[in-house]
Amino acid sequence: MHTLLLSSVLNKEVYNNILTTTPYNNIPVKSPYVRMDCIANDRLSLTPDEKTLIPEVYLFRFEQTTKNGKTTQGTGIIRYFLEIRINYNKSMGGSGYYSIPIEQTKTFMYEAILTVVFTHIPALKPIPREFFNFFISFENDLNQYKQYVHDMEQQLEYYPFPHVDLKLRRIDFAYDITTDYKNILLDLMGKGYRPKYFEDNAKTYYGKNANNEPITESNYLKSKSVYINAYDKEQELQSRNAPLSETDTEKLPYLLRFEVQVHKNKLQYIVKKERENNPAFQRDLFSFLDNELEYTTLKYYMEALIGTGHYFYFDTALKIINNSNYSPHIKEKLCDVIKYISKYHGIYNFLERVEKGKIKDIDTLSTAKKYLKQLHAIGVNPVTISNNQKETMKTIKQVYPLPDLGNYKYGEDFLYNPLVNLQIGYQTAEQLKYEF
Repeated sequence: MHTLLLSSVLNKEVYNNILTTTPYNNIPVKSPYVRMDCIANDRLSLTPDEKTLIPEVYLFRFEQTTKNGKTTQGTGIIRYFLEIRINYNKSMGGSGYYSIPIEQTKTFMYEAILTVVFTHIPALKPIPREFFNFFISFENDLNQYKQYVHDMEQQLEYYPFPHVDLKLRRIDFAYDITTDYKNILLDLMGKGYRPKYFEDNAKTYYGKNANNEPITESNYLKSKSVYINAYDKEQELQSRNAPLSETDTEKLPYLLRFEVQVHKNKLQYIVKKERENNPAFQRDLFSFLDNELEYTTLKYYMEALIGTGHYFYFDTALKIINNSNYSPHIKEKLCDVIKYISKYHGIYNFLERVEKGKIKDIDTLSTAKKYLKQLHAIGVNPVTISNNQKETMKTIKQVYPLPDLGNYKYGEDFLYNPLVNLQIGYQTAEQLKYEF
């Protein structure tokens, strides 16, 4: 996990009170109907520990708009919001550049982070946590519900505002893959699938390698409620001139970030699904601090993006296919499939051509997908390592070696599917759980 966003609706009185009593910096935005401000943490009277803990806090003022032809007009209906952006690694005194498995985070530290926010923004008051659960306890008994609300109102100075009901607005499940072959893996991952409902795969390139091939920096996929991003963290930090420590310069050349940003609509769906087994599950910070939920989410989208099976050198993949137990006809078709995928630079492009009837010897999309499943079943990813990539791999000195697979040499004949790194990482996180 890397970043999470908590948000709450504010009323006008509280919004103006915050701007009056708390130092802030205005952030310019293009729309005249939006105002954005950031609390100026450097001008708050913070202790050294609080300076580390305090997250970024933003205030938003949105005016609802309507369109008359091509003209946008304000309606006079205004909404106010609070947003708290927490980077756990940064709040724990780190650089904020690295992801941390949720299992290694501590609930009480999040409580400490929020306590600093509410202490130094006096216009805010959090709703007591027990108040969040009233709709669960009494959702089938309206009279009991009304009595509970009445009792809670007596405990709160004024309800529902200025008390803040923080809801999770976004959480970035992320995993940092440490590998000697970062650029090659990014390129291979970018040639995988395009999950349903996701927009075109946007790639960012950074420079060229020794063979004059563009080096992939980022593979980015976006739907309405989930963003998938695999990228070179070092290049991302350098592109915005972020300060790097000596430790950073040692670690970052080997760091590939895989990230799944889960937004509000998907969070709502997860809540609905989780409540089937856990009625107390909510769209709040503490419900989502679940290691298994993070792992299954990352695994689901990583597999949807790249599929299963390891990345083999093209000739090695052909050898594995021909040594399999498939019939001669199926072996021939599977070899054709990886040739087409290599030729057309990826699975998605291959499937698109099949669908348009541009690959005559594979007649239907369902047939093509069947062949892809058969490749996955023998541990071969349909995307293969090119000759140029193999030559580049020969020049790389391994700092983080991994085991060979039988007679196949890691870093020469194949690279592991990043799903393996993910699984190893979360097994380690689960083991650490019992060591503290």
